Amino acid sequence: MKIRPLKFIGFGTALGKQCVENDFFEHFHSLEKGKIEEILGLRRRYHVQNETMIDLAAEALAKALTNANLNFENLDLVISASVSPFYTLPNNATMIAQHLGKSQVPCMDVNQSCLSWLAALEMASSLLQVGQYRNIAIVSAETPSKILNTNNLETHCLFGDAAAAVIVSQSENPNQGVVKSLFRTYPEGWNLSLIPAGGLAKHPLHDAPKAEDFTFQMQNHRILLYSLKKMKVFFSEFFTEDCTWNEVDKFVPHQGSRAGLDFFCHEFGIENKVIRNFEQRGNCVAASIPLAFCEAMQHGEIKENQKILLTGTAAGISLGAVMVQL
Repeated sequence: MKIRPLKFIGFGTALGKQCVENDFFEHFHSLEKGKIEEILGLRRRYHVQNETMIDLAAEALAKALTNANLNFENLDLVISASVSPFYTLPNNATMIAQHLGKSQVPCMDVNQSCLSWLAALEMASSLLQVGQYRNIAIVSAETPSKILNTNNLETHCLFGDAAAAVIVSQSENPNQGVVKSLFRTYPEGWNLSLIPAGGLAKHPLHDAPKAEDFTFQMQNHRILLYSLKKMKVFFSEFFTEDCTWNEVDKFVPHQGSRAGLDFFCHEFGIENKVIRNFEQRGNCVAASIPLAFCEAMQHGEIKENQKILLTGTAAGISLGAVMVQL
């Protein structure tokens, strides 16, 4: 396999300023103490107060730049990899750049639902390989607490607000970078997870969308069963004779749910290699994978020279995996 050389030179994270414990939701939904952790498997999550998703993104990116000993002007490209648009126009990356500097660094958005950061990493590795850019920032920020239906117990309690940013750069080490990647979309599951209004399908100029049409809606059980069924086929395609499970030092999956994480660990027998922060962060949508990755790097759970598999599922339904050699 031919490695696409790149190196991670900066990491940054940001959480919503309000830590929301389970007792808030248990009181709200008239549940007995301990029920939320029993049902969903998480203890707390962080929600924004007055700050926005752009504020979180700018905070995470500023930390990543400091960590990389770079200024914003040293970047050649900023990629925002998030599900939610702050505005329909302009793109999120432009708003993030406006918070951090006035230089003419090009900005773009990538949206592949919860796989947005992985898709951006795939794109960045190709751009670095051809020499188009030297330093690329990838930042994912999500504030799902702003669009949750309080009448839906599971989605109301499941999500957290966060941002994570990395700086990736050209590497002179031919053995450092993206080892392998694979993305697959199974569009027959497109309507299992969606926000009905906010785009052109239900626009206030032509329709009369209800308030709940602007909230996140998903068929949890069907999504889980469908994704798990496809996951086995997906990984049988990803892992071959030249690339095996045993080569991977750490796995960083999308922190979508306890059930999904448990299946991933048990089905493939890799419990001791899996990075998990779901219990303390909740599902942070597109920020989920990079947040778990950055925090594991910062806490020393992931180390230099290790081989890491970053993987997840997304609305669509899509599956993705990127293996990197640090």
